[in-house]
Amino acid sequence: MRKRLLLLAIAGLSLAACSNPSDTGCCDSSSEVVRTDASDMETRVSEVEETSGVDTWLELTEVRDEPVSCKELCKDVECGYVDDGQGGSCSCWKPRSGLCCCNPTTNKCECIADCKDLETGEPYECGDNGIGGVCGTCPYPLGECIDHKCVCAADCDGKDCGSDGCGGTCGACETDYACNHQTGVCAIACDPQATVTFGGNFVQKVNYMDVGVGGHAGQALDLDNDPETCAPEVDCEDGINNELSWVLDMLASFVDATVELENALAEGSLILLAETYNYATDGSEFSVKFYLAEPAGALEDCDIQTAKCDYLVAPTSFDPFSCAPIILFQNAHMDGNTLVAGGPDNQFAITIPISDTAVITVTTYMAQLRATVVGEGDAMRWTGGLIGGAIPKAKIMEAVDQLPPGVVDRQPATIDTIKGVLNMFIHNDVDTDGDGELDAASFGIKFGTIAGSINGM
Repeated sequence: MRKRLLLLAIAGLSLAACSNPSDTGCCDSSSEVVRTDASDMETRVSEVEETSGVDTWLELTEVRDEPVSCKELCKDVECGYVDDGQGGSCSCWKPRSGLCCCNPTTNKCECIADCKDLETGEPYECGDNGIGGVCGTCPYPLGECIDHKCVCAADCDGKDCGSDGCGGTCGACETDYACNHQTGVCAIACDPQATVTFGGNFVQKVNYMDVGVGGHAGQALDLDNDPETCAPEVDCEDGINNELSWVLDMLASFVDATVELENALAEGSLILLAETYNYATDGSEFSVKFYLAEPAGALEDCDIQTAKCDYLVAPTSFDPFSCAPIILFQNAHMDGNTLVAGGPDNQFAITIPISDTAVITVTTYMAQLRATVVGEGDAMRWTGGLIGGAIPKAKIMEAVDQLPPGVVDRQPATIDTIKGVLNMFIHNDVDTDGDGELDAASFGIKFGTIAGSINGM
């Protein structure tokens, strides 16, 4: 029998220390400890004593190497010592990062997140927390985590306006000019009131809208026509893509999109019209144009949720440079009584209300539309409607950057908090450009309509 020196160093770095290996449950929310594995223990013991000023606890343990197989005894053990049944013990320490100690009753590592500077006590802004999670994420598109701090270098090179990538702007455009947010360049604006006319076959007004729940039929669409891929992974089937649904559900305590959409539709702060041009039922293609609008008269004069009312289209419904509708489906067609439109090449901007006074607008890729058409004329309505698409994660961050300060003060969150959560949990699940890389997160929105009428702009 031979003896081997096994060292276990447990040093208190905060309010309490795990001072005795026989203690159980020695790690809790007010205690931070360091555990190192036997291979580098002697070096780490001296390091811990120098940096913490706390005496370490050392144990001299006798180990019998033969004939007992310590490898076999330790295979399901994370830490500590296991009785070998012959008066000795096996050292079962395995490398583990983070602030951990060993519970000798369970031989499990009990770890807490390592999210503050041990010298200054300052919390980390971002980076690995040592136990498989993160201490936070940088909320800006150009932000990066360096030494647990978010560093962001604003980029306005060649830009006149738009986001600088770090929560600020690169400037504003002069009168008669508009900002192209994709290029950051000011260009001569188009005046839709002087150029746009209306007169399609019929108009539908959205009177119901909700966020689809999970990746299921009736809640979202198969954007990539691949039945083998769906999202979110934990709640999807049959190729349906709706990655953002679970993120929005998780954010409900900050911003409940379902409630905000319902309130906005009922109050008239969000009015969305659909106008068809060259409508046909024989399978021929026609166009569907969507507009933001406002009531042409007082709300008390017409119930916008149940009756056919008159509306004025908002100039913001049109591209500021071409005056084309921002939300446009040019390949719509009828498949039986189902209206089908969009596809891999279709794009549009979607506006999402997040408070009583503010909205965010993001560009949607691979946009698709499905709805069942019921009735004719003033009795026509679209039921079971679905709009699906994918939004690049970076574009979502840029859109949130454009919100005015304090817009979510009534919620238990700040803009940076919401961006941090979005950045942490949004995962791109769709390849929008066919290069094999997932570059956007999918979503599904349910809607229904009733008849409406356009009286101008």
